[in-house]
Amino acid sequence: MKPTEANARPRKKPILILTVGGLDRDQRYRGALTLDITAMDEKTGMSSLIVQVDDALPIPLHFVEGESTSWALQTALFADGLHTVSVTAMDRSLHKNQTQHTLPFYSDNTPPALHVPPETR
Repeated sequence: MKPTEANARPRKKPILILTVGGLDRDQRYRGALTLDITAMDEKTGMSSLIVQVDDALPIPLHFVEGESTSWALQTALFADGLHTVSVTAMDRSLHKNQTQHTLPFYSDNTPPALHVPPETR
């Protein structure tokens, strides 16, 4: 008997959860930021957690599944302007399911300049 809509067993989607705190989308930042990252997969467990800024090399993070992992981002290392932080979590399943959070932000480390012309008499 072929499975039909009525008698087919529904496939369960993997439960891969990723949360990223400490950075708000499209905001301006100066100095050091700390991202709080939590990842877990209730079925197969997590295999990796990676953070990447722009096109730089991905950085694997040490993590304990289900617990918050902190990662420091020093905005002074980047030119002023728009940047993107991507956090990717991968589970241990055969399919290597992934979920990703991508957050654009602006680095603004240049202090404002004020030019006051000298007084002339």
